[in-house]
Amino acid sequence: MFVKRTLALSMMCCLAAGSGAFGQSASQVTQPNYAPQQSVARGGFDLPLTADASVPQGADQFHVTPSGVTIEGAFEDMSAANDSLRQRLSGKSVTAAELFEAAADLERAYVNAGYLLVRVSLPPQTVRDGMPVLFVVTNGYVERIDASTLSTYVQRRVLTTLEPLIGVRGVKSGELERRLLLAGDTAGVTLRSTLRPGETAGGTVVVVNGDYSPIGGSFGINNGLSDDLGVYAGEFNVNFNSLLEIGETIYGSFSGYPGAKADGAASSAPRNRQLAAGFIVPLGHDGLWFNGEYVLSQTNPDNGLGFTIGDEFRKLSGRLGYELVRSRNLNLTTMAIFDIASEEQSFIAPGIDVMLSKDELRVFRLSQKGSFAPWRGAEFSGDITWSLGLDALGARQATAALPLSRYLAEPDFQKLAASLGYVQSLLDGRAQIRLSASAQTSFGKALPSSEQFSIGGAGRVSVLDQGQTSGDAGIVGRAELTAPLPMPPALGTNATVWPYAFAAAGAVELVHPTALEDKSENAVAVGLGARIALNLPKTTSQSFFELEFASGSTSSTGHESRLSFRINNRF
Repeated sequence: MFVKRTLALSMMCCLAAGSGAFGQSASQVTQPNYAPQQSVARGGFDLPLTADASVPQGADQFHVTPSGVTIEGAFEDMSAANDSLRQRLSGKSVTAAELFEAAADLERAYVNAGYLLVRVSLPPQTVRDGMPVLFVVTNGYVERIDASTLSTYVQRRVLTTLEPLIGVRGVKSGELERRLLLAGDTAGVTLRSTLRPGETAGGTVVVVNGDYSPIGGSFGINNGLSDDLGVYAGEFNVNFNSLLEIGETIYGSFSGYPGAKADGAASSAPRNRQLAAGFIVPLGHDGLWFNGEYVLSQTNPDNGLGFTIGDEFRKLSGRLGYELVRSRNLNLTTMAIFDIASEEQSFIAPGIDVMLSKDELRVFRLSQKGSFAPWRGAEFSGDITWSLGLDALGARQATAALPLSRYLAEPDFQKLAASLGYVQSLLDGRAQIRLSASAQTSFGKALPSSEQFSIGGAGRVSVLDQGQTSGDAGIVGRAELTAPLPMPPALGTNATVWPYAFAAAGAVELVHPTALEDKSENAVAVGLGARIALNLPKTTSQSFFELEFASGSTSSTGHESRLSFRINNRF
C-alpha cells in the first residue's frame, strides 16, 4: 500500500507540474441546493369597488352648508385624514355630490394607510344648513374565503393559510398581503385573488383561484465544464407538488456527462454525474418550512494519461427556513442549515486504486436572503451566509496517512459568504442593466475543497469553466446591459430575445498554497450573447436558450476565449 501511495503521489506531482491543475472536483461542480427555484410574486390582488361609490343622480344640484362633520367609527391613528375632511366641509357651501366625493376620498386615505377593508359611507340622514353631516367608518373584516374553484390537492392548504384572516377587524394590507402570498407559495399552484363585497355590513369575501400543476420539472444541456469532464452536461429535474395535499414538494435531479460510453453519466465510473433528491414541507401556516436533501456527486476526469483522480462527494442537508417578511416589494427569508458532507479523492489507474484524501465535515450555517423592489423596474436581491465547521459529530481531522482535500485544512473552520444583485429597467423597459457581485472570506484559514469559492461559470467570469479558479477567499463581479426584443407570434408561441453585452472580473486567494499552486489568481472577461425565452400560451411550458461568446484572460493561463450555450426546457 505504501508503494502504491508513493507511486500515485509521484504521478500526481508530474501531472500538476505539467498542467497546473487536476480539474474541477466533484464538490466544485455541485450546486449548493437542488430544490426547485420559487419565483417571488410581484402581483397584487383586485380590490372591490367602494361600496358607496355611486353618486345619486342630481346630487350636484343640491347645496348645503354644514356646521361641522361627525365621523362615527373614526380610527385614532387616522386623525390627519379625519381632520382634513372636517376642514374641507365645515362651514362651507358644498353640493351633495361633493359629500359623496369626500366620503370616497376619506376611504381612499384609509386604504392607502393599509386599511384595505375599511368602508366610509354617508348613512341616510337629513342634512340642513347649520347642522353637522354624519360619515360612518365601517371597520371591515374578511367574511369568508372562497376557494371553490381550486384543485382539491391545494384547496385545503390555501384555506387553512388564509383562515386566520376571517372575522378579524382592522386587518392591514401587510397582513392580508402576507397571507395571500404565503397561500400562493403552496407547491404547484399559481394563485390569483380578488376582494369582493360580502353579504354583511363591512364584510369582504376573499376569492382565490388559480392553476395547479401536480408535476413540474425541466431538462436541458450546456457546455460549461472542462475538457477533462467532457465539456457537456445534461440535466433532468422533476418535482411532485402537493400530492399529499399539505403543500409539499418532492423533487429529484439527475445530471452529468451525456456520453454513451463507459464513462457516461449512467455508468458505474462516470466522468461527471450528480444525483439529488429532496423534499420541502411547510410547518404550520405562517411561513415556516423544512427542506431535506441528499446529493451524490462523482467525477472521474479523463486526462488522456491512463489514470485519473476520482472524486466522490456526498452531502446530507437539513434547512429550517422562515419567511420573516413576505410582501410584493420586500421579502426576507431566514435559514438555519446543517450539512453532513464527505468527499473522497482517489488515484485510479490499472491495478491501482488509492485514496488520497478524505473529508468528513459537519457544518452549521445561518443564512439571510432577501429581495427588495423599491420602485418600478428595479429590484435588489442578496444573501449572506455564515458557516461554522464543527470538529464533532463524526467530523474527521487529517492524519499523516490520509490528509484532507486541501493542505492544512481542518474540519473546524469559519467562513462568511455574501452576494448582491441589482436589476434596473431603463428607457421605459426597452433596456435593462444587471449587476451582481459575490465574495467570501475564510478568516485566514485554509478550507476543505467543498467550502472554497469559485469565480468561474455562467453568471460569473464565464470565460472559465464551472467551478474553475477556486480559493479560500475571493470576490467576483459582473455587469450586463441587455435589451428585450419581443418577436412576432409564430406557431402559437410567444418569444422574446434578450441580446446582451457583459464584463466580469474576479480574484481568489489560497491561504496555504502548495509549491505547485499560485497564492492568488485573477481573471477578467468581456463578451456578447443572446438569451431567447419561448412561451407556450395557456401552459406553464417554457423553453430557454442562451448563446454567449466570451474573451478574457487569467493570471495563470493568459488569454482565454469561450463559446458557450445553455438550453433548458421547463414543463
